[in-house]
Amino acid sequence: MRSFYSFPGAARLALGAFIVLCAILAALAFVLHQSRFKRDFSYWLNGAAALFALCQTLLCAAMFAQLQRSVFIGFIMAGDYVFLRYALFLATEVAFLCLCFKKKPLPCGFALAASILNLPIVEMRAGRAFPLFFFASLLILFFCAAFISLKIYRELSSQISRLSIKQAIDSLDTAILFYKKSGQILLQNEKMRELMVKMAGCVFYNGKIYFEEVLAKSEPCDDGSRLYRTSEGAWLFVKKEMRIRKNPVTLLTAADVTQLDYANSLLQEKNNELEARQMELKSFIENIEETCHIEELLKLKTETHDTIGQRLTLLLRCLRQGELPDKLSLSSILSDLADLSDLQRGPDETKAMPNPQAELDSLVESYRYAGVDISLNAALPPDKKISAALVLILREAAANAVIHGHADKVFAWLMCDKENCTMRITDNSAKITTVIKEGGGIFGMRRQLEKLGGKLFIDTAARFALIVTVPLQENEIQEEKQL
Repeated sequence: MRSFYSFPGAARLALGAFIVLCAILAALAFVLHQSRFKRDFSYWLNGAAALFALCQTLLCAAMFAQLQRSVFIGFIMAGDYVFLRYALFLATEVAFLCLCFKKKPLPCGFALAASILNLPIVEMRAGRAFPLFFFASLLILFFCAAFISLKIYRELSSQISRLSIKQAIDSLDTAILFYKKSGQILLQNEKMRELMVKMAGCVFYNGKIYFEEVLAKSEPCDDGSRLYRTSEGAWLFVKKEMRIRKNPVTLLTAADVTQLDYANSLLQEKNNELEARQMELKSFIENIEETCHIEELLKLKTETHDTIGQRLTLLLRCLRQGELPDKLSLSSILSDLADLSDLQRGPDETKAMPNPQAELDSLVESYRYAGVDISLNAALPPDKKISAALVLILREAAANAVIHGHADKVFAWLMCDKENCTMRITDNSAKITTVIKEGGGIFGMRRQLEKLGGKLFIDTAARFALIVTVPLQENEIQEEKQL
């Protein structure tokens, strides 16, 4: 090695860079060899050969580093790793002989040739020519490492290896973590590493500590798994105890269940809405009988008020005039009162008045007998529903005029066009000075008109007047649909 002292500094620097390159390549060859999956006697021998090649490269680097230090301090130091050079040669020779027996001596043969060129005895015999032998050994080590790396790389590309298994689990969407009982991590993929950073902001090197973090930040599920939710999604953690070569190992997996969690949340929301609707429907069904009963009572009240009110109004009119009703009128009133039991069975709301004009004529004739004149300026409209409603309203208005206003004349003006039918009802009673309070009679009128889409107005500017408006087209369309 003393012959290198005469070399220029640039040459020694280039040689040092080449030694570093050889060391990197030899280390790569050894790492790639360790990634192989098949482990037999040839595997260990080739591994030993790759290791000896790496050691030989590092020994050359140490010898050259000692030389550079001697040049830097200006003092030649003794000692050129004589024992290590012989020991490495013997170990490489043993591996070479074993590989010769297996008929695969080539990689180890390169390492043996390089170790021979670096022996102390070769250095003594070569003298000033030893730098050539040293450089030749480096070239042999370089090509040896390149040959081993290329060969193992081709093997790993076509066969299952530790490297291919690691690449395979790193490509999975499921996070995977294997750790021992003590917490020492044996294997984890990149997805689990990313999940650690999302969960705690750092990477864990102890599986038990990481699982405690999972327990603290996740929700328990019915099957024993844990659900961890983030702003970006949801992960389902499953812990499983297993054995590898009779050693207890814990497998922790985490699957991305963002879409499933969203679907479950949406389904739960819809279920809650459905339960709320079911409760509302149940409440409605429970109250529908009471509602129908109230509706029937309102109908009964209206029927009773309209039917009996007319008779009692005529009786009251006769009594005010000092006259006694005849036997026929009293029989009619008693008959109407007896029919109340039939009305209580529930009037049929859909049953229309069979002949509105006949009912109107009967109404006018009944009041004429009691001295009350009811006049209508026009014929009833052809729509029976509207005509029946107008007759009922006129009957109630006449009764109110006689009872409350002591009127003996009731006037009704009826006007119909293509869209609406309007009737104005007034009487010859005195002008009303008090506030009108709507009772059951006016309420019944409004109720009858609401079914037909009509409206009722009260005018007290001059005399008391009722104004009724009913749309014609809407009722005609509804009647056509029913037909």
